[in-house]
Amino acid sequence: MHLPQMGYDRAITVFSPDGRLFQVEYAREAVKRGATAIGVKTKEGVLLLADRRVASKLLEVTTIEKIYKIDEHIYAATSGLVADARVLIERARVEAQINRLTYDEPITVKDLARKICDFKQQYTQFGGVRPFGVSLLIAGYDEAPRLFETDPSGALLEYKATSIGAGRAVVIEHFENVYRDDMSLDEAIVEAMVALGKAIEGELSDEGIELVVLTKEGAKTVKGDELKSYVEKANDKAVIARLKKQGEVFEVLVDPYLARDLKEGKEVDFEKLLAAEEVFRDASKGDRVSKEELNKVFGTADINSIVRTIILEGEVQITAEQRKEMLEQKRKQIVEYIRRNAVDPRTGTPHPPARIERAMEEAKVHVDIFKPVEAQVKDIVKSIKRILPLRFEEVEIAIKVPADYTGKAISALYSFGGVEKEEWQRDGSWICVMKIPAGMQGDLMDLLAKTTKGEALTKVLRRIQG
Repeated sequence: MHLPQMGYDRAITVFSPDGRLFQVEYAREAVKRGATAIGVKTKEGVLLLADRRVASKLLEVTTIEKIYKIDEHIYAATSGLVADARVLIERARVEAQINRLTYDEPITVKDLARKICDFKQQYTQFGGVRPFGVSLLIAGYDEAPRLFETDPSGALLEYKATSIGAGRAVVIEHFENVYRDDMSLDEAIVEAMVALGKAIEGELSDEGIELVVLTKEGAKTVKGDELKSYVEKANDKAVIARLKKQGEVFEVLVDPYLARDLKEGKEVDFEKLLAAEEVFRDASKGDRVSKEELNKVFGTADINSIVRTIILEGEVQITAEQRKEMLEQKRKQIVEYIRRNAVDPRTGTPHPPARIERAMEEAKVHVDIFKPVEAQVKDIVKSIKRILPLRFEEVEIAIKVPADYTGKAISALYSFGGVEKEEWQRDGSWICVMKIPAGMQGDLMDLLAKTTKGEALTKVLRRIQG
């Protein structure tokens, strides 16, 4: 006779028929409701970042601890039940001191993490106790940076980057996309803050976070102007797009580069575009707009549709550094477009990129970072033609590839683009006619030389002026 379903979660020692310990799973739920904490490991060191925003302005921020010192070289971040966390932190400190007194050396990060997990596991095995409703990120530097995550069950895993608390899924997804083994510690700090911003769905403030960095030189709690500079860098990665509509202001936090692509008419991944799936009156204060009001103003509560409207009809507030970078990218795209599609009418060959850049600088052309290249080229060419002779034209070229090279060459030519006609010959050779921008003729010849060892035959059939 089986116990009723509810009976399986009344004691920690009782397994359900499918092998689950419900009390452990409930303890994990307590962790999921906790504040987000992040750990990231790099070759230079390891960092712990925790959200310590206060629910009431009456609270003293300095009394809220999310990251604790265990030993000179080990710190721990917690998420879950605060009282349970305090017990485990004290236990960890005792274990670290026991090791120093017994062996006259600091405990390793792995040994400490294992001892804490052994202690937690005991509270899943005996009646009359309950599991600890808290997870720990234990970070330290002994011979190398180490980062461990402990689970309420007593399980132990080492990570390159991980998170505990309410925003774990968001943070993990972010680092799966951006983490690199050669990431610098500064980069890791900024990316951790970006991920935390996504998790809390708002802008970060230096008062609402706690950051500890551990390196070979020792541990450091980052605060003051240094912490502010990291926060500013992280907030700059997600910028505000703002639209004034019907006398109200609407703001969203977006990736500046994807917002630019959307303004250019390109399709973008809205999950990557949005730093937070919310519409704000004031993003810096986290002041959200209700769904009722969004429906009233935009005629929909669909976040993607609203964001598209805000970006296309409003303004994207990028930083000076981002503007400079985007402008440089756009200039390079325009230069490459002209190089590929235009030639010097005196020689029939394309101008070198450096020459086109100099002509653009001399003519003081205006480049719009939010406008597609094709929509700007006509006016830019008109401005630089008095300095740099240009003629837009296409060339039609016949190509014969010997039988020995058809496999590799045909694939390469189709990838290059522009094949209009093709025909196989009795001797196994392959003939095609290609139409390409005149400026790409040299690139095509280089490709043929590489894939056919210079044995392909070519003939320009005609030039078509644009």
